[in-house]
Amino acid sequence: MPAPRIGAASWALLAVATAVNVAALPREQYIGDPVAIRAETVNLLRTGRFGVPAEIATRMGRRGQYFYENRDQGRWSSKYGPLNTLMYVPPLLAERVVTGSLPWLSPRRLAFLNAFNLVLALASAAYLLALVSLYTGDTALRWTYVLAALFATFWWNYLRAQSAEIYQTLFFLAFFFHLVRHLRGWVLPPDGEAAHRFPRHLLAASAGLAALCAVKLSFLVLIPAAAIVLLAAEREAVLKDPVRAAAEADARMRRNVVAFALPIVITLALLGAVNAYKFGSPLLTGYEQLAEERDVLGGSLWTGLHGFAVTARGSVFLHFPLLVLALAGYPSLFRKRPLETVAMAVFTLALLVLNSRFRNWQGDAAYGPRYMLPVLAVASLPALEALGWIRARLRTGRGLAAATLVALVLLVSVRLQLYVNALPFFAFQMTRNEIVSRLDEADSAPFLDRPVGAVNRDLIAYWTRGKPLAVLETARARLDPAEVEAMRTGIDAVRRSNSLWFDGGL
Repeated sequence: MPAPRIGAASWALLAVATAVNVAALPREQYIGDPVAIRAETVNLLRTGRFGVPAEIATRMGRRGQYFYENRDQGRWSSKYGPLNTLMYVPPLLAERVVTGSLPWLSPRRLAFLNAFNLVLALASAAYLLALVSLYTGDTALRWTYVLAALFATFWWNYLRAQSAEIYQTLFFLAFFFHLVRHLRGWVLPPDGEAAHRFPRHLLAASAGLAALCAVKLSFLVLIPAAAIVLLAAEREAVLKDPVRAAAEADARMRRNVVAFALPIVITLALLGAVNAYKFGSPLLTGYEQLAEERDVLGGSLWTGLHGFAVTARGSVFLHFPLLVLALAGYPSLFRKRPLETVAMAVFTLALLVLNSRFRNWQGDAAYGPRYMLPVLAVASLPALEALGWIRARLRTGRGLAAATLVALVLLVSVRLQLYVNALPFFAFQMTRNEIVSRLDEADSAPFLDRPVGAVNRDLIAYWTRGKPLAVLETARARLDPAEVEAMRTGIDAVRRSNSLWFDGGL
C-alpha cells in the first residue's frame, strides 16, 4: 500500500497548526509531576545516573508523592516510567549547551520546553494528518478534522503544557498509524508478497506501543488488545483466501510475531531492570509508598464511567466533541473498514475500563479527562464519515443544518479552550481551593461544577469588565466581610495571563 502523499495542502495545514501553536505559547511552566520528572533528567545529565539527591526529593513533596525512597540503596528516584526522564534530555541538554548551566529549576527553561513542545506538536499534527489521509482524500475534511482535533478540544491545553500528555498522544498516534498501515498490507495484499516482506510497519507500531508502556504502565493493557486485533487480522486473511493464507501462514506469522514481540519484550526487560535499580525489585512500580496509591485500581467502575460520560470536568464528549460525531460514523466506517474500526473500539474500551477503575480516574488536579486523551483522536476518526455525509449534502436543508450545528459546537469548544488557555494552567484548581475552604458544597457547586472554560470566562469578565462574580455574591450572603475579602484576594491571585505574547487585559 503506498504511503499517503504530502502535498502542498498538507504542508499548508501543518504550517497553520504550527503557527497557531506558536501564537498560543504559554508564559508559565506546567507544575506538578513534570517538574519532578525533569529533576531526574537534570540529575541524569549532571551525573549520568537516574534519581535525585535526597534534599531535592524531600523538598518537592511527601515520600512517594513524586519520588520513591529506596532505603536499602540510599537512593531517591522518580516513580514515573523511565522514558519520561529520557524524553526531557533534548530540551534540558539544549539549555545546558546554550546557557552553560543546568539548575534544578529555572525560569529560562520555559523557552527550551516551549520549543520542544512545538516540535512534539508538529510531529503529532503530522501523524494525525497521515492517519486521517488513510480514511479520506478530501482536503477540506482533512483540514476540518485535524484543526478541530488540535484546537477545538482539550488537547490544545496539552499541546501547550510541558507535560507527558503531549508525547503520550504522539506515541499513540504513531502506534495506530503504523498498525493500520500494517493491517492494510498484511491481509493478503494484491502483490502476493506478504509472506516475503518483513512487517516494518508492525515493528514501528510495536515500538510506539513499547514507548507508551515505558512512559506509563497503564498502557500495558494495550498489548493484549493489540494481540487480539492481530489475531483477528489473521482470521480475516484466512477467510479471504484460505488456500493462499495457509501456504503463507508459517512465514508470515514468524515475521509478525518477531516484529510485534521484539520491541515489547526488550522494553519490558528494560523496565524490569530500571525498576530493580530504582525501587529494589523489577515487580515494584514506584507507586507503593504513597498510601492512597497502593490500591490504584480500587475505584468504582461506575463512578469512572459516569464521570467520563457526563460530568462537567471529566466528560470525553464535552472535552473532545468530535467523539460525538464519531458515534454516528462508527457503523459506516465498520462497513468499510471492519478490522480497523474494531481496533479503534477495542483500544478505547480497554483504556476506558482501566482508567475508570482508578481512584483518581480524572487525573487529579488537571484539565479534562487527561488519562483518556491519547486515544481520543483515534477513537474519533469515524467522525470523518459523519463529516463526509454532511459535506455531500451541503446543498440540502438537512446537510446545511447539520453543518451549522457542527460548526457552532466546534466554535463554542474553541472559545472554551481559549478561556482555559488564557489563565495559568492551574487557575481553576487554585480558585476552587479558595472557594471550597470557605463555602460548603451546595453554595460552591453552582459556580465550580461547570466546564473549566466557563469558570475562567466568568473570572476574566469579573476582572476585566467588572461583571459580578456569582460565588462572591454568595459568599457575601454567607460569610463575614473579612472572609469574603480573603476569598476575593485568593481568587485575584490567579489574575495573570498565561500567553507568552498577549496579556488579554489581565
